[in-house]
Amino acid sequence: MATGSSSTAYREYQEYVNYPEVMRRQMEVLPGGKIARKRRLRRDRLAVCLVSVCLLAFCFTYLLLAAKIGMTNGQINSVQRQIAETQNDIALAEFEYGKLNSLARIQAYASDQLGMIKPEAGEVYYLNEKNSAYIAMGLQNGMEQENISALEEDAGDQGLWHSLAMMLDRHFYGEPAAAE
Repeated sequence: MATGSSSTAYREYQEYVNYPEVMRRQMEVLPGGKIARKRRLRRDRLAVCLVSVCLLAFCFTYLLLAAKIGMTNGQINSVQRQIAETQNDIALAEFEYGKLNSLARIQAYASDQLGMIKPEAGEVYYLNEKNSAYIAMGLQNGMEQENISALEEDAGDQGLWHSLAMMLDRHFYGEPAAAE
């Protein structure tokens, strides 16, 4: 304990001896003193550095975003050009399609390239269900048609079954059908 009180006494003695120096230090620490000015100067320098770093980061970010916007605008323009070219190609294809599907061109191709001729008025035949069934079965002469129609009239409701049976009979016994 004596050590504690002696150190306190020693400190008090030193303060007493160095009283003007202690006052000078207290004056420097006070708001208008040298140390306070140095602290304020350090704080101001730190603030200026932080503001500078923030400003540089903002400028760098701004330039980076401006570059990305420029690249994106270039890509958009490229895609818009491709869309315009595709629309032009579509319009040309539709024009060619319309030109190739015109009735006059088809008639000219059929007559010139394929050798087709227009039928006369007496050469046009209209098909009904009965004639369509005869063509499907391969019956081409009128005599067979008359025989089948007589059989169908005799059979009544079994006409369809009879014609199917005849078609299968001809298929398995080798008589060629109209489609072959």
